[in-house]
Amino acid sequence: MARRVIAWFLLIGFVILLVNILFIQYMLPFSVIAYIFIVLVFLFANKKRK
Repeated sequence: MARRVIAWFLLIGFVILLVNILFIQYMLPFSVIAYIFIVLVFLFANKKRK
């Protein structure tokens, strides 16, 4: 149950980050770096599971 709640918070944060990058563009360089970091962590985490 706790994992689902954490997953929902991460999903909401990711969507907010994408909205910021596409439309609001507040602190754009930091947001793009955070986006790239999240994508890389996701890719490397999935490779370890397979």
